[in-house]
Amino acid sequence: MSRLAIAPARRRRRNSELGLGFLAIVVTISAYITLSLVNGPKLPADLGVLLGGIVALYVIAHVAVRRLAPRADGTLLPLAAVLNGLGFVTIARLDRNMARVQSLWSAVGVAAFVLTLLVIRNIRILERYTYTFALLALGLLLVPLVPHLGLTVNGARIWAHLGPLHFQPGEPAKVLWVAFFAGYLTQKRELLSAGTRSIGRLRLPAARHLGPLVVTWGVSILVVVFEQDLGASILFFAVFAAMLYMATERSAYLLGSLALFCAGAFAADHLLARVRDRVQGWLNPWPHRLDAKGYQIIQSWYAFAAGGVFGKGLGLGIPETGSHTHRPTSSSRPSAKSSACSARSRSSSASCSSSGAGSGSQSSPVAHSRRSARLA
Repeated sequence: MSRLAIAPARRRRRNSELGLGFLAIVVTISAYITLSLVNGPKLPADLGVLLGGIVALYVIAHVAVRRLAPRADGTLLPLAAVLNGLGFVTIARLDRNMARVQSLWSAVGVAAFVLTLLVIRNIRILERYTYTFALLALGLLLVPLVPHLGLTVNGARIWAHLGPLHFQPGEPAKVLWVAFFAGYLTQKRELLSAGTRSIGRLRLPAARHLGPLVVTWGVSILVVVFEQDLGASILFFAVFAAMLYMATERSAYLLGSLALFCAGAFAADHLLARVRDRVQGWLNPWPHRLDAKGYQIIQSWYAFAAGGVFGKGLGLGIPETGSHTHRPTSSSRPSAKSSACSARSRSSSASCSSSGAGSGSQSSPVAHSRRSARLA
């Protein structure tokens, strides 16, 4: 295809990206205005600053892509913009101060995005550092296990701190793992797709080709399981299976991944107490309504009962009755005060109604469940 034919296609792609980006801005601003109007018929005072900041950040990112990566997909940047915008609105609903901090991190993210495009002009260069990405990812996963550096929060050791800064090293590790998988699968795609050995009608690749991928993936799973980060272990597994299938288009890999998942889930249920507690709490949370096994599940049931599947709308929920922010110093368990109120609800329901799980006007879901059970 000639350059004359490629240039208009690139322009159309970038123009579509610009249009979708402004649609993402409209969605974000509309959500923010809707959230503010819940408190009265008055537009937020910082609307102009917010609108200007969002437009400026998106235009900077778009111009960088147009100049430095004209062949990039035209939907990725708008999708990132709308997800970031809705995340900002959600945080603003819960804590305005945290929303301001989030806006600063959004600016830092755009700056890092532009810097990455400036430094990496040809994405093929990253293939040289395939195994480096794997080592860096593994190192980041091990950071929370370092004494005096890692933190245990709600039974999971996934946080680390450097002075006043608290962060989860597993988050950048996820990006590095994806980079490693992408680089390795690009190099070995044909070998993994065709296979070199036959077992009946099934063709399998040689161990030296599939082995590094499986070993690095298995080590990462073991590390996050040891850290009790069950969500990350499932995410790593899903990314591994999805990328392997997309690279090879072989359904046998999906079936093999499903078998490994079933075997791993069975073993985890029998060997890891945290997994067993989660399963028991999910099956029947009521015996564990005052501890971490069942309290949040019961909270979610009350949320669905009050707002339905789609909720009541922006700003109309009652997040004060639950633990809505995830910080290293917080706990997902009910406070001692709310637990005591639940236990005393038979004789002092009036006093408990003014000292709920997180609000001065809402009683805890646990207390409600105890009273509802007695009435039934």
